[in-house]
Amino acid sequence: MIRLPLLLATLAGCLVLPPPNIRASEALPEDILDEMDQQRGKAPTLALSPPVQIFVAPEASESVRHAAQELAMHLETITGEKPQLSTSGKPENGRPFIAVGPGAVAGGPPTPKGVEASLIDVRPEGVWILGGAEPPIAAPDGTTCLRDRGTLYGVYEFLENLGVRWYRPEPWGWHVPKLGTLQLPLGRVDSKPPGFLGRSGIRLGPRWEGATPEWERQLADWASRQRINLRTSEDPRYGGWVAIRLNHAHARLISPGKYLSKHPEYFALVKGERGNPGSGKLPQLCLGNPELQEAFAKEVLKAAAEKPYEVCIAVDPEDGTHADRRMCLCELCKAMDDPAKPALMSNRVFGFTNNVARRVAQENPNIKLGLYAYSMHTEPPTTVEKIEPNVLVGLANINSQWSDWSKPLRDPQATGNANFLQLIEGWKQRLQSPVWIREYSTYGWPGHVPMARLLQDRTRTYRELGVEGLEWPGEQTFGPQLLLLYFKARLQWDPDLDVAKELALFYRNYYGPAEKPMAAYHEAWMQALETSRLGGSGAEAGVSSGGRGMHLLCTPELIARLTPLVEEAQALTKGKAPYEQRLRGTLVGFEIARRMSEILQAKLTDGVPTPVAHLPGHTYLESASARKLWDDFTQWLAKQNAQEPAVEVRLNKDGTLKATTLIYLKRDLLENGRYRSIAKDERALLETSGFKK
Repeated sequence: MIRLPLLLATLAGCLVLPPPNIRASEALPEDILDEMDQQRGKAPTLALSPPVQIFVAPEASESVRHAAQELAMHLETITGEKPQLSTSGKPENGRPFIAVGPGAVAGGPPTPKGVEASLIDVRPEGVWILGGAEPPIAAPDGTTCLRDRGTLYGVYEFLENLGVRWYRPEPWGWHVPKLGTLQLPLGRVDSKPPGFLGRSGIRLGPRWEGATPEWERQLADWASRQRINLRTSEDPRYGGWVAIRLNHAHARLISPGKYLSKHPEYFALVKGERGNPGSGKLPQLCLGNPELQEAFAKEVLKAAAEKPYEVCIAVDPEDGTHADRRMCLCELCKAMDDPAKPALMSNRVFGFTNNVARRVAQENPNIKLGLYAYSMHTEPPTTVEKIEPNVLVGLANINSQWSDWSKPLRDPQATGNANFLQLIEGWKQRLQSPVWIREYSTYGWPGHVPMARLLQDRTRTYRELGVEGLEWPGEQTFGPQLLLLYFKARLQWDPDLDVAKELALFYRNYYGPAEKPMAAYHEAWMQALETSRLGGSGAEAGVSSGGRGMHLLCTPELIARLTPLVEEAQALTKGKAPYEQRLRGTLVGFEIARRMSEILQAKLTDGVPTPVAHLPGHTYLESASARKLWDDFTQWLAKQNAQEPAVEVRLNKDGTLKATTLIYLKRDLLENGRYRSIAKDERALLETSGFKK
């Protein structure tokens, strides 16, 4: 019999290279197990011997049936025998069982309330895993949105307590311990409320060439197991999703194809013309037009009637709300502006949204309208005192003015973060509904993003500020950014997760024989980020959304520190499945960093100071050798998904990277795009960052 490591996340080894203010445990895993045994004393337990009996009600929903199948699949590996899955509801006399979902076995506890609530009740006769649910919502076209995730989440909680971890979507990226007979402490545990109502963490779908239907299914499974519920799969197995959308949607609701020819006055007047002809971009709307506001409200009501399960209809303007580019210049629109701040588009956007929201509420008070505080409508309006209560606003912290990923949110030296906190407080004074946050993916950086501890600070701070939901998409870069994707998802569900212990478990579970060098490797990355002062100080410093600025972390000193750790890990995992395969994604991240360092060193060696066109007195280092190294890098990167998904990249038919792929990184790396507004001399920036000629 193997003892069940209750809440296996409490196993922590000695962390390597702990950053300031974070203490590493000095106890060995065996010492911690002994201490746990002493603390539990002789607590009564239930022994579950294989083959485990699993019961599910014959009328169970698809989500509950899927929960039972998930449990059976994992317990087969954990116990060594295939469980017996039954709908009879009649356990064998004296033999413990697991009842999954309401009605599986009589005599269990009452079903918890709440779509995502669950309980695990271990009694001498068996285990009940029950979850809440609400009636599904059907659309006129027959589409149905389930609201039935509680039991599924309860099963995932049960499996995590047994030590299961789903690091990657593919089975070779899971950790499923082999325990034999299970010893479960008696008692009932009710789930605590999730950290946020809305949680996202990965973009689904085929986002890189070569993505297969099997990969897409595995990715959807991974999202469900991490309790992601925004923009996730509509497969009924996962029990539904939170149908709240805040994205750009003006052209979807007032389509140029439908309205432009009949009502050109609905569209922005730019350079004397309506509809943005010849620009190749979707037009903005004439927000001050009362007839447009009425037509827009009707389209919102129509969209809500077609999909009644979508409780929040997206109403954000199209991307780019700069007054001097695409926004309307007619007198009706300009009259909505604050004369003291004519460039601020928040007064127009939210004045328009308020008018539409009032009209929608008259007919259907249950519908919410969702949009971002973004671009030139990021700051709170100055002429609109309150936003209507049926409007949700997601604050977008894009660009360096509003974000520094390298520092805690409340770090007084992180000006971008301080600006964002001030922005949140300003919006809370205007809003009558909870704040949402629109965090960003790593659109500008394909390498490591060592933020596990900083992610916890961010999620905890957002929770303290009353943030209701996080729209936080992620690229499918499971090679270099596995830790980012994994902890981002888990911390949205539970901001109080013991990150230090989960990191220790990750190093052991995922890398096996290479645990120690890989722990040192990742800790070195985290320490480098947490102690960095990239770009100096001020609102433009640090690492902004998209991971922009991470390239400056790739100094020769860090590469030299990491190289022997990588070599040791390769030697320790050679020929050992699945660890050799798992290590490959990490090696992609290391090679990205090494090549970034090489490119920046080349710029420092032979780069020629070149004026920045729109910033007089500012120069970047133009280097032909650096551009050649960049071309070599893109050719190498294009081949990195050959064995398994490592980086989200788009390819041309000839296998080369599309020009739009990594466009931000190319500009940041070769022309100092990220820091050129605050660094007049790129040479000085590189030298102070740790690069040497």
